[in-house]
Amino acid sequence: MGKRTWVLTLILLLSCLAPVFAQVAIPDARQVVPLTAERYTLVRQPAVSWSEARDACRISGGHLATIHSEAENARVQSLLGGVLGAWLGGTNLDGEWRWITGEPFDYTNWDPGEPNNATGDEHYLQIWSPDYDPAKAGTWNDNALVSRHVDGYICEYEYRVFYSLSVTWEAADLACRVTGGHLATLTSSAENALVTGMLRGFSAWIGGYKDRGGFWDLGGTWRWVTGEPFDCETCYTNWYPGEPNNYGGRENFLELGGGLSYPESFWNDNESPSRNVHGFVCEYE
Repeated sequence: MGKRTWVLTLILLLSCLAPVFAQVAIPDARQVVPLTAERYTLVRQPAVSWSEARDACRISGGHLATIHSEAENARVQSLLGGVLGAWLGGTNLDGEWRWITGEPFDYTNWDPGEPNNATGDEHYLQIWSPDYDPAKAGTWNDNALVSRHVDGYICEYEYRVFYSLSVTWEAADLACRVTGGHLATLTSSAENALVTGMLRGFSAWIGGYKDRGGFWDLGGTWRWVTGEPFDCETCYTNWYPGEPNNYGGRENFLELGGGLSYPESFWNDNESPSRNVHGFVCEYE
């Protein structure tokens, strides 16, 4: 690829992303944290207890972060500016360290000498910030329910909903990918119900699209962006009755909820862009 071609490609990529990230952060008083295109979010809050942090993450559609690798720990550490320490989603209330999600506690990064339960009630997991001690940055400590050294917490999200009145399916797909995820693939009624509950009546792009064989192929095959099976005998779908209908011959993208037209848990095929689609849902594995 020549230098000129590379520069033009970069300019095109940035021009596609700019309007997306300019629009996704919509203030909403019901949200505990800002809506940003990130799997992990730091919330700064002095004197916050571990249980308050846990509840706040749940209210905003996530959970206190669980860490399973050095790479994940490094990503969380990079967010820790402006706090001394932040709560993570680990506890040992029964004498064994566990993640609140039930996932295996298969990676640790304890500060040397930890966990030590120094005060007899240090049952909650925190991560140290470089603002507290650069030598301890990213290491873990067991702590009591409330600590003057913990003034924030990290929420983690499997699904994030982003509100935007004019985002295209293509731009939404790109926004999810560059932040480490993908447009949501809803392969069960439980997943569909969970994401629907996050939409608050809005309609949003999810990760289904119609792969047409060519310009004159008015049919096409529905696929998930992840390559998971879409159209099989046992596959989950939740089309509104009469959909997909490819109205106008351009409805090649999957919308969850149809705004005023359909109940919000149903699917609809739609064209991109569409004035009836008000956001998109990213999924993070």
